Amino acid sequence: MNRAKFLGFILLVSFLLAAGGKNPYQLITRQQELDEILREVEIFARHQLGLIVNKKVCGRLVSDKTLDSLYQGPFRGTETGLYCREKDRHILYIMKGQTRDKTGGITAHEYTHAWQEESCPPGQDLVLREGFAEWVKYKYYDYIGAYQLMRYMR
Repeated sequence: MNRAKFLGFILLVSFLLAAGGKNPYQLITRQQELDEILREVEIFARHQLGLIVNKKVCGRLVSDKTLDSLYQGPFRGTETGLYCREKDRHILYIMKGQTRDKTGGITAHEYTHAWQEESCPPGQDLVLREGFAEWVKYKYYDYIGAYQLMRYMR
C-alpha cells in the first residue's frame, strides 16, 4: 500500500470512529438499518428531550412510490416520511435510499408526530405541529454532529 492510500485509509478510519463507527453517508436500503436508527432516535428523544411515546412505534422503509400512494396531501411527491396511527401503534413510513444521517432526521421528525398524537391536544395547528417536529429533527442533527444538515435547515 502506497503512502497516499495509507493516509486515505487512516483518514477514513478516523472519520468512522468520530461518527461512532457508522458511516453517515451510508444509504439506508434495508429494514434492519431503519430499525437500528429508530432505536437510536427513541433513546435520543427520551433522554435528551424527555419525549416518551407509550404505544409501540414501528418504522417501515418504503419506496418513493409507496410513500406517494400513502400520502394524498398538498405536498405529495416531495415528502420523505409519513406518520400514521394504526389502532394501538404508531407507524413511521420512511423513504429508502436516503443517507443514514438524513434518515435519522426524518425518523426523528416522524417520531415527534407519534409523541404529539399521545401528548398534545387534538386539532393543534399544523404549523405548530410541523414546526416542533422540525425543531426535534434539528436537535437530533446537533446530537449526532450532522452540522451540514443543520445548516440546510436554517
